[in-house]
Amino acid sequence: QQNYYQREAYASAAALWTPTSRISLSYAADYTYNGLTSNLITENHPWRNSYLQSLGFRWKSSHVTTTVKALASIYRNGSREGTAARNATRLSPSASISYRPFSSNLSLRLSYKNIFRMPTFNECYFFHYGSPDVKPENTDQLNIGATWQLTPGTWLKTVTVTADGYVNNVKDKIVAVPYNMFVWTVTNLGKVRGRGADLTLTADFLPARRQSILFAANYSYQRMEPRTDRESSDFGKQVAYVPRHSGSVSLSYENPWVNLAANVTATSARFASNENLPQTRLRGYADAAAALYKPIRLSRYTIEPRLDILNIFNRQYEVIARYPMPGRSFRATLKFEF
Repeated sequence: QQNYYQREAYASAAALWTPTSRISLSYAADYTYNGLTSNLITENHPWRNSYLQSLGFRWKSSHVTTTVKALASIYRNGSREGTAARNATRLSPSASISYRPFSSNLSLRLSYKNIFRMPTFNECYFFHYGSPDVKPENTDQLNIGATWQLTPGTWLKTVTVTADGYVNNVKDKIVAVPYNMFVWTVTNLGKVRGRGADLTLTADFLPARRQSILFAANYSYQRMEPRTDRESSDFGKQVAYVPRHSGSVSLSYENPWVNLAANVTATSARFASNENLPQTRLRGYADAAAALYKPIRLSRYTIEPRLDILNIFNRQYEVIARYPMPGRSFRATLKFEF
């Protein structure tokens, strides 16, 4: 039996200064300590100190909003004995601009972001899963998008549509690859290029007093390609377990009696290998669920009993190769708030 014990301490502080109605400056600092011990003979008692500092500037007018940020990430790793993960220091800039034409329900946006991700403790030290040799992941993302919002009032309160397209260039992408249903390993893919689009639609209806219907739908397209070596068998293929198409639809009805909710999530076919071999192809699937819930107010307290039906149509599908997901199931929960 393998037992792991993780400890974490966290502290944060933030400040905001608005010298004028159009200009604001922000600063935030976060510190995290992580420690890990286990009962393995290979245990080396690793630890990590993480320092994150963010400085932001925003300028806003009636039609234009511009934001510039810089994130400084400092990670110091060590261990009582053995090999520890590498230290890392990064400065990650980002900038965005949004424009709303005069008297229009449409807003346009353009942004650039550099994203830095340090491998977690699990990805560095868990036996048969992580490795201290895993490199940090670095991403450059360019995004362009638009939002259209309509507020007709009466029974149709709001309708919001968003559309975004993006391009990612990832260096040392961190992925977890399963060898079987019990053993995984974390590794770096080198260079990965990603292209994608996201579409969302939400609508809020008011059919009667104290009643509301919320509809939401989203669709995502992702093309994630390893681009490290043109001679490699995985060059230009789809990264393992990343679907090209995915989406969901949800509908909820809130009323004075019993609230109802239903949702469907769907994913296209994927591959269990970066080489996209035919024998590693996983079929796409759709999963439907529904719920009944009722918040009950008792003085200063709220009790919410809830019943969920998962995988309503009892579909057999796999998220991970050779690891079938459960069929139809039921879940009852009771939430207490005060």
